Amino acid sequence: MSDPGNKQINADKLKEALVAFGSSDPTPQNVQPIPLHPPEIAQHYSNDSAANQKYIITLLNDLEIGWSVEHVLGVELANNITYVPYTHSWVVGVASLRGSITSVVDLRQFLDLPSGQFTPASRIIVANTAKIFVGFLVDAVKEVSEIANQNIVYDNSFIHHTKLPEYAIYGTAVIPGSRRVIYIAHTDNLLNSPKMNDYLVK
Repeated sequence: MSDPGNKQINADKLKEALVAFGSSDPTPQNVQPIPLHPPEIAQHYSNDSAANQKYIITLLNDLEIGWSVEHVLGVELANNITYVPYTHSWVVGVASLRGSITSVVDLRQFLDLPSGQFTPASRIIVANTAKIFVGFLVDAVKEVSEIANQNIVYDNSFIHHTKLPEYAIYGTAVIPGSRRVIYIAHTDNLLNSPKMNDYLVK
């Protein structure tokens, strides 16, 4: 796969793009502070534990998954995907994204969740780390939201009822006074998992 380089995403322009792509709610939601445990989890992508980080909030089944904008090259419409035969069932195909031919992975099937269907709201999150980048198909993109690192808690009890594999999530943001929970995707683990490596090296 080709190297996208050190390309950085502009969060404000991304928000405008989400509106153009039909995002249901581009308005960021602020998360109130709750205790952090342990601190090294929230510092995974930043050395400043008090800093606010921007996340792209996507929908998967009835779950909200947050992706750090530092590890997202873009959000794309789920069209013009070319089917690839004789590969894993969770590989949707390949598409020309951001000027490169990119594998498109059905995130539901990759995480062993119940399969879904393409809808007009379906989007591709182009995620990257180091020299690896892959497009993850999600049900929808909801918003760009700013979350303080101190608001992210690592607690497996939040994950168990979701059927999400623990390696895929590095933290959970909870909005006090509501039932809203945002699961923060562990992009490094997703792109460097044995399952993904087995596919990419072939």
